[in-house]
Amino acid sequence: MEGRPFRFLPEEVKEMEERLFPVTKRRLDHILMDELAVKFSYFRGLAGMTPVKSKQVLNWFHNNCNKHCPKIAREAHAPVVSTREFYWANHQQARGSSLSKLKPTVTTHAGSSSSSGNNYIDDHTKYEAKSARDGAWFDVQDFVAQRFCKSGDLKLLVHFSGFGAEEAEWINARTCLRQRSVPYKATECANVHCRDPVLCYKESEQSGLYFDAEVHAIERKTHHSGEECDCKILVLYVHDNSEDIVSLRKLCRRYVGDDYKPQTSYEQLKGK
Repeated sequence: MEGRPFRFLPEEVKEMEERLFPVTKRRLDHILMDELAVKFSYFRGLAGMTPVKSKQVLNWFHNNCNKHCPKIAREAHAPVVSTREFYWANHQQARGSSLSKLKPTVTTHAGSSSSSGNNYIDDHTKYEAKSARDGAWFDVQDFVAQRFCKSGDLKLLVHFSGFGAEEAEWINARTCLRQRSVPYKATECANVHCRDPVLCYKESEQSGLYFDAEVHAIERKTHHSGEECDCKILVLYVHDNSEDIVSLRKLCRRYVGDDYKPQTSYEQLKGK
């Protein structure tokens, strides 16, 4: 008895349709096909469904590109040699996967520092990653897949905590991944100093997100030991150079390596 025919889920079709028209303007990108297959397979794996193969994604684009641009569709059959690596089996279910299970082979390039992002990622350490969509930082729930770019940078497909697996995103491990920040306790205001790098909660009319910031001034209030801090802290957000006065409960202590350099120039801003 034959199994049920394969069908893409509605949300998968929607995402492929969003990628369809940019793709029709150039050759079909086989790397993109692989990335979509990995992402769809991870979401399906969590639901106990059959994973998606790269060839199935490629066939979908080929069939739909044929309707809009026959020349592009014909070129889809041309062999494409990829210099990028995937450490992921297209036929493997993604349930419960983690970076340690993928067993990456990571090479340290000449001249690279210990914080270059090419280091082995500890499966017991909690991480946070920066999303390219809004520049905010989110806790990482799971590492789905990884590959190396031509530049040698490690890219990771991460599943953010609190979001659906279908919103997994590729990030650069060197620039967009770090050990998870820790919220300051209500009595730790004495540990906050000017120019400290922090992760700060920024509220807007639509949402509230965590962004990198730097402490620029502190108005300290006298309070007894054990009481909650009501000091006023002036921070400068790195992503848009906006300022805000916040309380300690909106700040998290960032993990900082030995080679940390401030991401904003306080002296330059002070002189404006």
